[in-house]
Amino acid sequence: MLLRLLPTATFAALCIHLLTGTHTSAQAAEISAVNATGQAALSGQSMQKVRRIALEDALYLAAISAGTEISGTAISTNGILVRDVVSLNTNAQLIDFSVLKERKNETHYEVVVEAYFAKKSRSECQNPRFPSILLLKPKSYVSSNVDVRYHELAENISAQLQDTLVKFYSGPVHDYSNLSLDDYKKSVSKNRLFSYSSLQSNQPASHSADFIIGSLVRLHRSGKTLNADVKLNVLMGADHSVYTEYERRLTAKLPEKTPFKTLNVLTPKDIDLNTELLIEPVELLSQKLVHIACKPLQGRLQAQGDQLTFPFGRDAGLKAGSLAYVTNGSQSWSLLEVRKVLPKSSIMVPINNTQNKTRLVNQTVRIIEGTIR
Repeated sequence: MLLRLLPTATFAALCIHLLTGTHTSAQAAEISAVNATGQAALSGQSMQKVRRIALEDALYLAAISAGTEISGTAISTNGILVRDVVSLNTNAQLIDFSVLKERKNETHYEVVVEAYFAKKSRSECQNPRFPSILLLKPKSYVSSNVDVRYHELAENISAQLQDTLVKFYSGPVHDYSNLSLDDYKKSVSKNRLFSYSSLQSNQPASHSADFIIGSLVRLHRSGKTLNADVKLNVLMGADHSVYTEYERRLTAKLPEKTPFKTLNVLTPKDIDLNTELLIEPVELLSQKLVHIACKPLQGRLQAQGDQLTFPFGRDAGLKAGSLAYVTNGSQSWSLLEVRKVLPKSSIMVPINNTQNKTRLVNQTVRIIEGTIR
């Protein structure tokens, strides 16, 4: 029997750009070449390090020449300049470069490069924070009126869909495809140290995730048509409530039967079921996840002793020295700096240390992306 699904490789290739957050193809990208010269002072350092600094300088100048958006904020207290904050975002992405010339004079080492940039799509963001997803065991149901030789079709569709998510999603993926939703809930609520069955199982300790994804394929026949109803369920990881659902129906004409029962049994049951229809729900889900990944990082400040804590940390890409501002209220545009970074939270301090910290408690602050100190 041959079940002519769209080949896995083809389906995966069509989904790569949907799951990685990239919305422009390489063929359609606008490529530009920029020449730039970088310099580094001969200050007693090794020649290898001096050359690297000159090369970095050349690529930095090339990136600025390729196009940048620069904005700045001056912070002052009582007329005294405290800090200048500069935000720089490039309009193109470096894809390749070549060194054209290198030379050394009495004071500097120079490197001339030709750098190639691909113009960024406006829909892309610089620092995407992709939410984590957790894949559950696919469900499949086969109606009693479906020929037994088609039964494996339901499992093939589910496996193909989930394999694509595992391989090409840019964010963290936890594969729990051997657990149903009920089993997963039990494993999350159960303390493994006091559960003999959990300790004896090969299943690792359950991860929490931003979203939980499950699939359901129901196979049934209507006359001479085979129907595969595919449902993709996306649940919130925090409370398992429904975030969104997608449903699509795949259909295929069944082969004609002959008057001879023996021939009907021996004839291969070839059908043509095109899984390209599954690309649309995957694309819609991807767009939602990319939108979440590109949202500005913001949260409420909480008081912890005499410190202000922000509910995101190293796991969200924050670094010490990152800057943030209050988004609304009487303290709008008050600026803060990340002083200490923990995995799940960070400690912030006002740029102006004389400011009363208690006024900033419960204020919503937003990280300034791309800031240069």
